[in-house]
Amino acid sequence: MGKFNNILADLAKRQLQFDFKLEGTPYEGQMEIGVGAFGIVCEAIDTRSASRVAIKKIGHASATPTLARRTLREVRCLRYIYHDNIVPLLDMFQAPGPLGNDIYLVMELMEGSLHSVIRSNQVMEPDLVAYFLYQILRGLR
Repeated sequence: MGKFNNILADLAKRQLQFDFKLEGTPYEGQMEIGVGAFGIVCEAIDTRSASRVAIKKIGHASATPTLARRTLREVRCLRYIYHDNIVPLLDMFQAPGPLGNDIYLVMELMEGSLHSVIRSNQVMEPDLVAYFLYQILRGLR
């Protein structure tokens, strides 16, 4: 069983290197941690500070005007919003991709997400629901 786990870990590392072009950056990819509508996210180590970060890759961000506008909107919002309830943008860079430039957004790594809580299909305690609602409303305010 140990050899099989090693093979799976090696395949996951190769897939990460294929998906995330981090050569020439101060970031070392560790593992993929999520997939969303607009990109994929990996956990990485910032070698300058040894801190853990999340890197969101927006593939072929400039391939169409719609994708370019969406990417620009996200970057503009994250660059100028500083709030306890919004993950800050720490860095960004681009790399050539098969359909145009890929944009990489480097953010603080969070241990969980509201999306994972919602998708867990577990019944939440009313206090936890109230806490999440409070945090969402505080972020909107």
